[in-house]
Amino acid sequence: MVIEEVIGTAALLKWKAPKDDGNCELIGYQVEKRDKKSGPDGEWYVAFDKVRHCQANVQNLIIGNEFEFRVKAINEVGLGEG
Repeated sequence: MVIEEVIGTAALLKWKAPKDDGNCELIGYQVEKRDKKSGPDGEWYVAFDKVRHCQANVQNLIIGNEFEFRVKAINEVGLGEG
């Protein structure tokens, strides 16, 4: 995943589809974020659930804070690993 662009309080994220879909059609992607201040054990928050395309514009970020993002593929079995 890459952060394509940051404008104000929004970040445009783009990623590639996974090579392994678990032998099930992908339903979409879950995009999660966490503030870097929370540390490596900090809680992840769902920014988007079931995004259909390989990009998302995460909004309402706090200016001056650093964020981490992860994306999990979703198929009929459930969520993949982030």
